[in-house]
Amino acid sequence: MTKPVMTKPVMTKPVMTKLAVSIAAKASCCAALVAVSVCGCQLLPVTVAAGRPLAAPAGRPAVLTVVLDPSSARARAEFRRVIIATARAGEHLIVISAAGGTALGSFVAPSAPSMTGPAFPKALPQNATSFQRAAYDKKLVHTRAVAREDLARLLNRQRHELRSWAERAVVGALAAASRVRGGHGGLRQAMTEAAAFASVLQQTGVSLGRRKVIAIVGNESEAPPPLRASFDGVTVVVADVESTTQDAAWQADFLEAGAITAFAFTAVTDSRVPVIVSAGLAGRADFSFELRRIRYGVAQYALPASATPALRQALRLLTVTYPTATASINGYTDAVAVRGGNLMLSWRRARAVLAWLVDHGVAAARLQAIGHGAADPVAPNGPGGQPLNRRVVLIISPESQV
Repeated sequence: MTKPVMTKPVMTKPVMTKLAVSIAAKASCCAALVAVSVCGCQLLPVTVAAGRPLAAPAGRPAVLTVVLDPSSARARAEFRRVIIATARAGEHLIVISAAGGTALGSFVAPSAPSMTGPAFPKALPQNATSFQRAAYDKKLVHTRAVAREDLARLLNRQRHELRSWAERAVVGALAAASRVRGGHGGLRQAMTEAAAFASVLQQTGVSLGRRKVIAIVGNESEAPPPLRASFDGVTVVVADVESTTQDAAWQADFLEAGAITAFAFTAVTDSRVPVIVSAGLAGRADFSFELRRIRYGVAQYALPASATPALRQALRLLTVTYPTATASINGYTDAVAVRGGNLMLSWRRARAVLAWLVDHGVAAARLQAIGHGAADPVAPNGPGGQPLNRRVVLIISPESQV
């Protein structure tokens, strides 16, 4: 038997032509599918709009005028601390010498940085498929995450720019102070110049509202100087008051001259200066008023005779300056344990102040007494600091804020 001979199949030309056409068609189809996948025409059916603008908080225009005693190392350090801690977009900083009112520099904070954010997807048509909606939701979640990251970068950039600006302003003002040889008129003239700067700025068309702060950093005068200028609508902060017996006098004089509020701090309480300055620059009307010169004995909550001047100042704020304001009256104690507990003792101190104000014409509905016990001490809880921690602080909230 003869073995069959194996031969390769031979394709005729028409068959080869049909096969080539089939392969080419399939390749073309695959290429088209790959192209669709890459371009997202159907597999990612989401179109995007133009990127949205992102910006850090701009801040409304505000002016901080610092009356500085550059001869004091402590005042220079306090000045630097306050400027760096309170720098904000939209701020105008003016520094003048406490020795006669010589201008040491005028500085304007950088505007808020901005950028173009990620492009958000356009809204889907009403007849969108479930596949399209899923793709849209995925794109939206991703875009929002990118926008949050971009905004965080903007905020970090703004903090860096404001700190750099504050550092340059401090260096520039202190350098100018080293070239100044005193002046005439002392602190009284300096305060007159400080009051004028805010008025001049408003006359140029800058709308400041209540966002005007004058800070006195370093002064050799225990008593406030005679004031011959108007401080209408200004928050006044006095640091480095040498004696606690004069802080009420500083406050009374500036309030009499039209200030929204006035604060006087000693070395023990100077840490609160940046907080008050920041609140004033933001135009926040809420402010704290500590009933100073009240010296409570251990476990005592009845008002001593020394409380009368401070109580009358608080009464004036609530009946003349802010006749519709509300106030929370906050009592504090030292850390010494007492019968009944420090929380109850602190509430009784606050309640005694509330009762006094009501007896002198303030509606009880405007007041609230709160006890905090030994929380938030302002001085070490040793023999020297305990009397300072036994205190009452009013947080006054005017009805309207500008």
